[in-house]
Amino acid sequence: MRIFIIGLSITFLLLAGCSNGQRNEAPNVSESVNSSHEEVEKEEVGLSENEEVDLPANEEVQNEETSEALQDKTMDKEFISQFFGEWRNKDERDILLTLEEGSELLGVEDGQLLSSSEFSVTEVNKDEQYIIIQGLREDIEYDEENPKVDFSSKLILNHDGKELTYIYDYLNEKQESRWVK
Repeated sequence: MRIFIIGLSITFLLLAGCSNGQRNEAPNVSESVNSSHEEVEKEEVGLSENEEVDLPANEEVQNEETSEALQDKTMDKEFISQFFGEWRNKDERDILLTLEEGSELLGVEDGQLLSSSEFSVTEVNKDEQYIIIQGLREDIEYDEENPKVDFSSKLILNHDGKELTYIYDYLNEKQESRWVK
């Protein structure tokens, strides 16, 4: 029995010595994750263990592309914002068109609301100075139920953004009106 206990003690000491010899502290989780992530990337690309992956260069390209995309979106928002605000009908000066992000109101100045719309911008063309909007329009008739109708319209800026050509249902009816700020 004594020999068995001595043998068991030696085995435990050997095992403890092997693990202490390798490392006394707990492994760093982030180092393990990073090294295994790099190994997986090398395997996916087909690199051997001795070849290095140039990750920072790839990240720089992605950052530049992301930066350019964000800059384009910012420029699109700035361009689209030129359409927003209150517009007065060029022929009938008491008719107002109010465009805000995602909504449109048409009515008589200090009077009756004629229609209300919710829309989204589906196309932007800065070179030709227009946007396409699509949404649902509700004509306001106070004595009846007001159904919502799908529409797609083209809005064109003219004279450095001081005039707006509004082509309602530009694919079919093409009802055109002119508006000024």
